Amino acid sequence: KRVVTGVSRQACSLSRTRSMGPTSEISSANSLGDALAQGITQGPDMASVLARSEALAARAVRLAPRDADAHKALGFAYSAQGKLDEARESYQRAIQLDATAWEAMINLGELASIGGDTAEALRWYEQAFATMNRQYAEEPQRIGPWRAPLGILIGDAHLASGDAVTAEGWYRRVLDQTPLEPVATVRLAKLLRARGDADQAARLCRELSQRVGSREGCPSGPSEP
Repeated sequence: KRVVTGVSRQACSLSRTRSMGPTSEISSANSLGDALAQGITQGPDMASVLARSEALAARAVRLAPRDADAHKALGFAYSAQGKLDEARESYQRAIQLDATAWEAMINLGELASIGGDTAEALRWYEQAFATMNRQYAEEPQRIGPWRAPLGILIGDAHLASGDAVTAEGWYRRVLDQTPLEPVATVRLAKLLRARGDADQAARLCRELSQRVGSREGCPSGPSEP
């Protein structure tokens, strides 16, 4: 198990560092879809690194075919190379083996989003969010950094689909868990102002400014657009 975990982590590290990692040359990409669209994961050097990560992950799967982390690592290696069907199968297998594999659920949501299936993407994102909430008490440090951004992403997707009511519910859910989270606060304030509740929107923006020191884009008064 220890060997398999090490191999899986090495494979993920290679893929993430060179394709999606914040310290890499392509840190401007916000998602797998962005990276693929920009051609960031292409090129001879990148191809060599990603092929190596796939080989390492495939080895981990061979060593432990019922290890969910190994399948997640293989799915990530496939995704980074644009092998989306293979990635989808790997992530689905990871979830079959571990019903709490919320990372794989997020990955499946992103694959659905890349394919233009917003409803399917939301289904996976919302399933991942619910799973993270159930697991949060056991893994707060691991789940914490992901939870608010995912909730905001779900809210944004509903808003883009024209469902402002559901979007508002998601932004409020994020703020219940992470009070005055800046992005969710600004999103909610804009929705409140758009429906005519400028006073409540202004209160949110003042609180954000006073407690967090940031209110960029937050509509604080009746005169603001």
